[in-house]
Amino acid sequence: MASVLSPLMTTPLSLSNQKSGVNSISEPNSKVHRNLLRQLESCSGVNQLKQIHSRCIVSGLYENPIVVSKLLAISASLMPNGLTYAHVLLTHFIDPNAFMYNTMIRAYTYSKNPREALFMFNEMVSRGKSPDAYTFPFVLRACSLLLAIDKGKEIHGFIVKLGLMSNVYVGGTLIDMYAKCNKIKYASKVFEKMPTKDVVSWAAMIGGYEKCKCFEEALRLFVRMRYQVLEAPNEASLVSAISACGLLGALERGKCIHSLLCKEGVSVILGNVLIDMYAKCGCIEEAIMVFHSLPVKDVFTWSGMVVGLAMNGLSDEAIAIFRHMQEVGQRPNGVTYVGVLTACAHVGYMDEGRFFFDSMRDYGLEPGIEHYGCMVDLFARAGYLNEAWLVLESMPMKPDPIMWGSLLGACRIHGNVSLGERIGKHVIDLDPLHGGRYVLLSNIYASAKRWADVEMVRGMMEERGVEKRPGWSMIEVRGVLHSFFVGDKRHPQTQEIYGMLEELNGLMREYIQKEGVR
Repeated sequence: MASVLSPLMTTPLSLSNQKSGVNSISEPNSKVHRNLLRQLESCSGVNQLKQIHSRCIVSGLYENPIVVSKLLAISASLMPNGLTYAHVLLTHFIDPNAFMYNTMIRAYTYSKNPREALFMFNEMVSRGKSPDAYTFPFVLRACSLLLAIDKGKEIHGFIVKLGLMSNVYVGGTLIDMYAKCNKIKYASKVFEKMPTKDVVSWAAMIGGYEKCKCFEEALRLFVRMRYQVLEAPNEASLVSAISACGLLGALERGKCIHSLLCKEGVSVILGNVLIDMYAKCGCIEEAIMVFHSLPVKDVFTWSGMVVGLAMNGLSDEAIAIFRHMQEVGQRPNGVTYVGVLTACAHVGYMDEGRFFFDSMRDYGLEPGIEHYGCMVDLFARAGYLNEAWLVLESMPMKPDPIMWGSLLGACRIHGNVSLGERIGKHVIDLDPLHGGRYVLLSNIYASAKRWADVEMVRGMMEERGVEKRPGWSMIEVRGVLHSFFVGDKRHPQTQEIYGMLEELNGLMREYIQKEGVR
């Protein structure tokens, strides 16, 4: 600690001149002052900073607020040791100003310990320093990172009290904080009450809806923004809107947003989200076109294409893109490997799957639970249930219920009653309120004609109040999304829909009778 504190041990810092003759030294135009500021601008390490700090003390400029503020700002930016040194600087200063506190709050917000930013804010307020429009965006960001909703509400109160709700930057970070804490209604209220909104405010609210899975609301707000804001949408709002289209399966609306980008050109970030959107909507040809049109591709571009091809059943093409990615020198990441392992699982390429899985460590990647899940799926789909079981038993982390459920489904498909029964009981213990697990186990018993066990499982469901959620599907027609549950008759065009189904059934029966198909 002595090495960190050495220039500070002798004299507390103050904004008031306490020695005669200091004014002549600390005049902003003095040569010493200018030299020290230049040295601070080029400072690149804590040791160099300590030397400059010592010169400040010797020359009497430790009392100059401009020099001290700059010293603090440069120190805080030299992570991680510089931040510790900056904190020591602040504690030795008799009367820190708001700029100094803002500097420390900002630095702590972007550090590994954002909670310190909140402690620094509390100290600032307790010492009678009024927070300003530069303080709150960083304090709110710290609340977002920590999911500290109660502290965030307290900060919101400060903002209202100080009359800063009209500041678009403060309002935008307040919206973002509520959204990240999953309080989207609070975020919406803040947004609607903002007297002035810029594209950043709109982007924050659209992004908030998308983060909280309110995809329809995100798209409605994006459309509203197009009508009410003269400026073109910024990249953040476009990314959120396109992502919402992909997650909703709203292909037509996604294409409309894509058409907005054609005039300006597509950045790599927007290209990546477009690839993802088209792949999720099943329009893989469009995703491939976007991929090839991008002059610059990053690891997320390649990963999105590999995953998109795999999820659309084009396993060989996904593997080919993965190999081409390696050939051009682009290092894959964990998501890329999820894509290529999924591709192998869908077509039963067990040897290739093992090879790709083992090759992760060649790139310094440690397999995660999602990669082990892909290997379980690979073996389970191919009917190698014992191998899948061994993967679950040997993986370094605890398998989640989804992995066990995947193997349970494979046991039903491949008729392995003994292993299915063992796994079924285990997954029910892990997730006793998931109706699908009971149904799978019941079906396994039914396939073995163990009717007493079927009744036993159904009895467990009734006793525990577990219900099987009905399956549902979604379709987009002329830009409007329609969702249907099993046996659902709430749609306003139910009669026409069921009438068309009956007509199709009749046509299929006629075809079967005519062609003699069994």
